Amino acid sequence: MLKHLELLKEAEDNSLKLYRCKMDSAVRGLCIGSNIVLNRDIDNLKEFNCILAEEIGHYKTTVGDITAPGTNNARQELRARAYAYDKLIGLEGLIQAWDAGCRSINEAAEYLTVTEEFFRAALEYYRSKYGVQTSCKDRIITFIPYLDISKESQKSL
Repeated sequence: MLKHLELLKEAEDNSLKLYRCKMDSAVRGLCIGSNIVLNRDIDNLKEFNCILAEEIGHYKTTVGDITAPGTNNARQELRARAYAYDKLIGLEGLIQAWDAGCRSINEAAEYLTVTEEFFRAALEYYRSKYGVQTSCKDRIITFIPYLDISKESQKSL
């Protein structure tokens, strides 16, 4: 998948400027106005995708400075992460990975070009958002006790 090209195009379409700078190792990325700064130590395409998608999410969903601790800041952080989960994975991405034969977190993350940690966090987000299961297109996506995707016609009564 060429998610990184889609992300770079989205940044360009939104007139965002992308910079790679030396940063504290704990800081992976920042969005300051229409500037996105990524730590230049990121040399893994999966991590690059995850961080860039979240920073674009901050640009699109965040209001003001969220660097100071606070409840509203946590909500804005979650909104930016949710944007990134939906951009890089989404329910359709789960179905595509399943249809491609991915049955482990490692395989699905590799297929979707995201980190395993990001994929796990996305699954937790989708579990909290949709509960035990949801439908998308002609599929039933079950999140609990584990990820399973089946055709709606196979759904038991």
